[in-house]
Amino acid sequence: MVDNLFVVESPLQALIALELSIRFKDEKNGVIYRFVEGRERNNQQIEKVLNKGYWNFRKEILFDHSSGFANHKSIVRELNLFKKKFPKGVSQLFIGEFRSQWMHFMRVAVLPVRTILIDDGAATLTVKREFIDRGIYFPEALWKEGGVIKKCAKRLMYRRFIQKQLLQSPLYLASAFIKSESLYPIDFSALKENFKNCVKNNTKRCVFFFGSKYSESGIVAREYELNFLAQVKEFYSSYECDLVYCSHRDESDEKLSVIKDVLGFDVLSSDSPAEIFLLENSHSIVEVSGAYSSVLNNAKILFPEIEIRAFQLASSKISLKYRENIELLYEHFNKDGINVVS
Repeated sequence: MVDNLFVVESPLQALIALELSIRFKDEKNGVIYRFVEGRERNNQQIEKVLNKGYWNFRKEILFDHSSGFANHKSIVRELNLFKKKFPKGVSQLFIGEFRSQWMHFMRVAVLPVRTILIDDGAATLTVKREFIDRGIYFPEALWKEGGVIKKCAKRLMYRRFIQKQLLQSPLYLASAFIKSESLYPIDFSALKENFKNCVKNNTKRCVFFFGSKYSESGIVAREYELNFLAQVKEFYSSYECDLVYCSHRDESDEKLSVIKDVLGFDVLSSDSPAEIFLLENSHSIVEVSGAYSSVLNNAKILFPEIEIRAFQLASSKISLKYRENIELLYEHFNKDGINVVS
């Protein structure tokens, strides 16, 4: 029924699915996108991106989270439906989240000739280093979580989809972070072409600083994050342009109020993913910056002529759980010509 089937659950994953679907315009493309209850901005951005493409097959899914059992039951139900929907398999399956078991089980459900992992932001670098470079193509350790009864129940429920030979077959990459080792390097050329007539003719010139859910996720403490942002504002105090704080879809309203009312940032909450927002407002860009957002990597690809700046979080202030991976990303930024400010 389709040649290329994309399975996504974030705006960036949807964006790369759109980019590749335009590249594969002479083939049949399908997309399965997962919405999450309570994450309306995330869901809206996914839908807005996918609405800009043409799909031979398109399906929204929403898993039941009322209980652990109900969640797994709803996942199995969807997997069985896709198994019936694609009895002859697909040529290529693109999955967006390596750590998501149900996406791996899609490999068994639709029997692709090959499976490609698309970018999930900076996490792509970590997944490649910790798994793919070691020849691990399925995070089997996830099955070890929970007690004996839970593990046995999961194995029983997913028994049709636990086929190790298929799950451990090699994964290829479609990445803007690791272009040199990707089967499909992502340069957003199709996206740029698609949006060239959508640029807004704004006279206002801006530095766009992209925030994220750093304190909400426990990466750094809230107090440190706000002090860090105060230093960013001071850095740009001599610039003769507006400094706009572009909020992440999962940042708390409470924190954004402080950033606006206390720190004095102009806070903007776009209903589009950052990459599309930047393409639409390209005439306004003086500089793009952030801490370690994946937006910086993609902005460097989209606008090689514009200054892209990464303000480095102090290593001692980063939770040990995240520190190594964040430092790896700053190394990546340095190598890619992004200006890292410590």
